[in-house]
Amino acid sequence: TVPLAAALLFGTSELMEEDTLESFRELGIVHLIAISGLHIAIIVTMIYFLLLRTGVTKEKSIILLFICLPIYGILAGASPSVNRSVLMTMLPLLFSWRGRHRQIPIMDVISLTFLLYVFVLPNSIYDAGFQLSFMATAAILLSSPIILARYAQPVSLGLAVSDISMICTAPVLLYSFFEFSFISLLVNLLYIPLFNL
Repeated sequence: TVPLAAALLFGTSELMEEDTLESFRELGIVHLIAISGLHIAIIVTMIYFLLLRTGVTKEKSIILLFICLPIYGILAGASPSVNRSVLMTMLPLLFSWRGRHRQIPIMDVISLTFLLYVFVLPNSIYDAGFQLSFMATAAILLSSPIILARYAQPVSLGLAVSDISMICTAPVLLYSFFEFSFISLLVNLLYIPLFNL
């Protein structure tokens, strides 16, 4: 479990055996061990509620998270998916802290994140990880009102989200890696809830 824990916490797959890593790739679930929005959301939620339970005020908790998130991003390798996740978490925190819990539309968050990222690292648009991370996230966010209105059951909802992710990332996967896993749709239905838990 040590290699898996290291991969889930810090995004490093160096400790994993090559056969195991290749199996993750072939099944189309390698994204689960790459630090992404899911990991950042879980970690931020855990730390935030832990700080609140220990008596730290909401404002101080937000400031602490704002300081810790970039450090964690560096520890996790600062890959495009990590940077996107960290920036997309920091922007609402900043607006919440400065605007007294003012909400910012999620599409504005991803758009600002994209612009900031490209402004600082323009060549990142050619990186497959950058393309996959932003395409999958944007597709899920744009389709979420339709999916949530149409599907209520967890299985059908999971299938719909996996379908959207698979369809929108297929061109990048085929162009960059010359392969595509059709079984990933079904495998993700099992593994995503398991990894969340």
